[in-house]
Amino acid sequence: MKDILIVDDEPSVVSSSTRALERGGVSCGSASSAAEAEEKLENGEYRTLLLDIGLPDRSGTDLLEEIKKRHPSVEVIILTGNATIETAVSCMKKGAYDFVKKPFDIHELRNTVKKALEKTKLKKRLNELEEIDRMKDVFLANVSHELRTPIQSIINSSEILLERDRESRTAGILMRNAMRLKKIVAQLLDYTRLEKGNYRLEPVISDISRTVSESVEEILPEADKKNITIDTILNAPGSHIYDPEAVKSAVLNLLSNAVKFTPEGGRVTASAEVSGNELMVSVSDTGPGIPDPEREKVFERFYQAEKGSSLDAKESGIGLGLSIVKGIAEAHGGRAFTLPSPSGCVFAFTIPLKSSD
Repeated sequence: MKDILIVDDEPSVVSSSTRALERGGVSCGSASSAAEAEEKLENGEYRTLLLDIGLPDRSGTDLLEEIKKRHPSVEVIILTGNATIETAVSCMKKGAYDFVKKPFDIHELRNTVKKALEKTKLKKRLNELEEIDRMKDVFLANVSHELRTPIQSIINSSEILLERDRESRTAGILMRNAMRLKKIVAQLLDYTRLEKGNYRLEPVISDISRTVSESVEEILPEADKKNITIDTILNAPGSHIYDPEAVKSAVLNLLSNAVKFTPEGGRVTASAEVSGNELMVSVSDTGPGIPDPEREKVFERFYQAEKGSSLDAKESGIGLGLSIVKGIAEAHGGRAFTLPSPSGCVFAFTIPLKSSD
């Protein structure tokens, strides 16, 4: 693939511009008509055009418009001997990258072409990264769905073994790790739905105090293993409208993080309150806390904290829990954030207040 296609019906212009650009390390090709230029573009031979407005078979501005429709990644530099502000503005509106006037200055031409080529390289790299990101999301979604059934089979089998022998160390290990895998798969599924915009909320009249309390009850067995006390402060009376399952998932992610990163014998507090025109749910812990520079990063997907912070532990997860909290909060029209704390850390999210009363 060559760098630039020079589209002009004047041999002297093609020759001089080719010579100027090739001396600057740019590979060139040429076309003397719109039809020839379109044919070469269809073959995928070029990623940038130096296009004369006055072509024998078609207006250069019309060709520009066609090129941007059919080959949006191709950058077009307009070349003309009759430059006017009106023409320049018209071409830029139709997608031209820049404008060079005949007779051209060699340095100006080289610099303009160089910048256009850099832009096409960046666009190509961006497209590649977007495709990789798309493939990753498809892979995660497929793997998550495929793992659900075998993981549930392991859990069911472990339950049968534990019913036969409650002291079975092997069955206990199987159950703990299967439940951990189940949680990871659930996070992957939530993440892929949020990323694709397929996370459908089902808002109903709910009680945020009940949602938080149920979440605490669910996480208590994990807290008991580390002798961690979980307190609740519930100051959000009345019923409100939100998706209770989604919000419970967010609260569980916060509680799970807090329990995981709080030392043995520590304390976790789950709170719910009305703050202005929002419901605010927060979870605090007595762990080592998070350094200030990391606070803005913690809700990023796949984020893993530095050693020694409150998000660093032996059993670190896959870095999706807090990004899921953020996604669920934003799906409700709220936000997720950290709050300053003299010790440990506090994570919170809000939901716009929609009272059912």
